[in-house]
Amino acid sequence: MEEIKTNLQNKENMENFYPIIDSHTHLLDYTESQLEIILENASKANVKHIMNNCCVEADFIKIQPILKKYKDNFILNSYGLHPWWLNQRSPNWLENLREYLEKDPNSQVGEIGLDQLKYDQTSKEEQIEILEKQLELGIELDRVISVHCVRAQPEMQKVFKKYFKDPKKKTVNIIMHSYSGNKEMTKGYLKLNANIYFSLSQGIIRKPEFLQVIPLENILVESDGPYQLCEKEVSDSGLFSEKDFITNQNNLIPKLEKINEPRFCHSLIEFLAKLHNKSRQEIAQIVYTNSLKAFRLIK
Repeated sequence: MEEIKTNLQNKENMENFYPIIDSHTHLLDYTESQLEIILENASKANVKHIMNNCCVEADFIKIQPILKKYKDNFILNSYGLHPWWLNQRSPNWLENLREYLEKDPNSQVGEIGLDQLKYDQTSKEEQIEILEKQLELGIELDRVISVHCVRAQPEMQKVFKKYFKDPKKKTVNIIMHSYSGNKEMTKGYLKLNANIYFSLSQGIIRKPEFLQVIPLENILVESDGPYQLCEKEVSDSGLFSEKDFITNQNNLIPKLEKINEPRFCHSLIEFLAKLHNKSRQEIAQIVYTNSLKAFRLIK
């Protein structure tokens, strides 16, 4: 097990971390020792819940020991097939997905979606077919649904209109993961008969123009850990420094120099506070309440 060093000495900042929820992570992509450290860091930084997303069927069983270890819903979980790895699915994938969702009434559906960059591996038509089957299952079981969408917003909106256009049909909570859609796309999502939440990752700090039409009550924050670390943006928040970043020693997670983690969601809270000219405490409370509603932790 590799040695990992991390800096938790900034007591002033730790004391000022308001409660938040990391709405999207991939806990199985950390090494065992990395996971232990990042979850300890999250707890000390007032991250109340972390939503893990399973992406392939093998993840469904792999996540079970972690869910059993951490109590009080500290780790929330989603089951789904990610568009990057649809060609790994078994013939019984839908039955397997249903089984795990039904065994855990608190689990959600995700990470599911569309990705134009992978149409060469799984065609657009096939991605849409699998997405729709997972949406239908999520709607049937009344689960929150976490959605991945890359360069396929028109196709996604067309699918959503099929399921969420009729006001007489039951609505669900939809989490748009790592969202960076343009104004027109955002307006289109907000018109749907669904509770749409836009989960922001650190990259959005570089393009704040995408946030102009998103109501504050529809915003969540996420790390997408261990991925999507934006070192400069996290450091610029004033809440963390270079010493806080964990080096991906021995390249244990391919292509990552340093790893992202849930506590860095606080940098997004700081960014949103400045963007909306509000206090960090006020933004943290708004986003935390949004998250509790989105994941049905409160009514």
